[in-house]
Amino acid sequence: MFVSGAQCLVHVRYREAIRQKDGTTKIRRRSKRLGSLESFPSAVDVEPLRIRFMQRINHGRSGPDSGMTLAEFVDSCYLPWTEAERRASTSKGYREIWENHISARIGKLRVREVRTCDVSRMLRSIAAEHDLAKNTLQHIKSVLSGIFTFAKE
Repeated sequence: MFVSGAQCLVHVRYREAIRQKDGTTKIRRRSKRLGSLESFPSAVDVEPLRIRFMQRINHGRSGPDSGMTLAEFVDSCYLPWTEAERRASTSKGYREIWENHISARIGKLRVREVRTCDVSRMLRSIAAEHDLAKNTLQHIKSVLSGIFTFAKE
């Protein structure tokens, strides 16, 4: 745990394996902001939050692909898999749904940081912004389900 800069932010540092585009893994140093010194005036106050965060990181759920952003994972792993394993029309549909509806909204989140509430909020915003049929929204939800099922495997 360390304190940074004039803003007095409390961070935790850790390392994670990141899968490169060529398939190899590389160890990267990361930092996660836990809060500010106003919220946590002493190290004892922030320790439970640090422990919870590190348990999530070390729980075994964070493989090399979980440190990637969702956009990196979909572009380098999921979409190539759909092109190899699914029909061309299905793969094309998945790619269009990803590019038109999903990528800009949650593509910058890391795979391990995406939560159900993020996806629900995104689906509600898509429904509010566009006049899409219920079936189209179900297709978007289905693509997301496929992405996370593939990531989990």
